[in-house]
Amino acid sequence: MRITFLVDNLPHPTLPLLTEHGLSMYIDQITPNSSLLTPNSILCDMGASGAFIKNAKALGIDLNASNWAFLSHGHADHTGGLGCFLAQHAHLPVYASKRIATTQYFSSRPLKTRINESITPNSSLLTPNSPRNIGPDLNLFCGHTPWFKPIEQSQWLTPIIAMVFPTCSNYPTPLGNKYLFLGESTNRPIDNVLMTEWNNRLTPNSSLLTPNFLSAGTVRKTSAGSVKDDFLHEIALAFVTPKGLVIVSSCSHKGALNTIQSCMDFTGCNALYAYVGGLHLVDNEQVEEETMAFIKDWMQLYPQAHLYTGHCTCAKAASLLQQHLPLCKIFYTGYQFVF
Repeated sequence: MRITFLVDNLPHPTLPLLTEHGLSMYIDQITPNSSLLTPNSILCDMGASGAFIKNAKALGIDLNASNWAFLSHGHADHTGGLGCFLAQHAHLPVYASKRIATTQYFSSRPLKTRINESITPNSSLLTPNSPRNIGPDLNLFCGHTPWFKPIEQSQWLTPIIAMVFPTCSNYPTPLGNKYLFLGESTNRPIDNVLMTEWNNRLTPNSSLLTPNFLSAGTVRKTSAGSVKDDFLHEIALAFVTPKGLVIVSSCSHKGALNTIQSCMDFTGCNALYAYVGGLHLVDNEQVEEETMAFIKDWMQLYPQAHLYTGHCTCAKAASLLQQHLPLCKIFYTGYQFVF
């Protein structure tokens, strides 16, 4: 089993890969001990733009070899590259919570803090208005979307790969969740001008143009709400390996420890080999206290497990994790490891 980080907040130390505030992973060589089973490859999340596609090419990874794509939750730093992906790979199924097609997401986090964390200066993120829209482009889910495979409950993707909605609530959730809210979406018919504009925007390269990609249905207009995000749209991937569970949870909004327990409950495997993903330990006045509490719990529960983190784990938290957890590593764009 190999995981390659196609894009992350941190740059590669030597390779000229694109970097952004986003996350995308390519998981391949998932080969059970049987010559009769075909290896499976999964694209997990699509970053904030099409940067992950360019990085994949630079790293020699053919995304056409993917069996599935997967969106961990509805935030734009994980779904922003969906349109670029569909322009070239619309034949591949994309699994995600059905909620991301009908809900929009907002952040009230102070903009100055986010700029200091080197968020890509995208105009939609730099508006002074608050709350800011951080959800996916809902227009992508309008009309005929055979690629979208909505799921409503935890389920097995293969006999050794599960998609798990974290339902455990025994442990704390990240303090940074306090900035995140849900919005309500309303529908209006797609007119011809919008249809043409969107088709051209989705496939600006004439060689990739798919006529009438968006040809029917509705487009959703969204207004910001004041309902706190419940993260019922977040899903983790759990891989049952001979060494134990390998869990991939891109942002861990439900809390990493809750996610681990939920994956163990669903799969029936109680041994954790590795946890991969951001911990949503964001930079704030309480991050040191929050991180040290997480470290204490981790050492009590999973002292022998590997932790690979980055993306929404801020620099201060990452430093503390590396100091106190000998099996913790911080990933970056282009980082790759094999289990």
